[in-house]
Amino acid sequence: MNYCTQDDIAARITLEMLIQLSDDSIPPSQVDGVVLGAVVAEVGEIIDGHLRGRYTLPLAPLPPLLTSIACDLAAYKLWARRPETHGEPPKTVVKDEKDARQMLRMIQSGKLTLGERDSPDPEPRAAEYRTSKRPEDREFPAHVLNRF
Repeated sequence: MNYCTQDDIAARITLEMLIQLSDDSIPPSQVDGVVLGAVVAEVGEIIDGHLRGRYTLPLAPLPPLLTSIACDLAAYKLWARRPETHGEPPKTVVKDEKDARQMLRMIQSGKLTLGERDSPDPEPRAAEYRTSKRPEDREFPAHVLNRF
């Protein structure tokens, strides 16, 4: 599922930078839809991988948080594909990518939610410890210890 669009990403890193990071022609002239589509699809798979099992996919309506996460991941992936011409990604892009991955882990673990789930969490139960052993079973009898 696509969680962001070209316009969403361009709002994050500017259209000019998006053209430079996606278009491999010299000089870059327009956003390469194939490259951008592949990045957006890859980011979608990463997000889906974290959401499967917790939410029914595809999500409708799409939570704005996921669009933001997708844009952060896509921006980082676009920078990562052009290190020879653009160097290391800016610190803000790196930080945003780490934060996005952390949020995905929190969503996956249930610490951060996207809204209403399909099924509510079961009621928490008190923890208890059960055993089938009796106190006299815990000691090793002499005939067992003599074997060693």
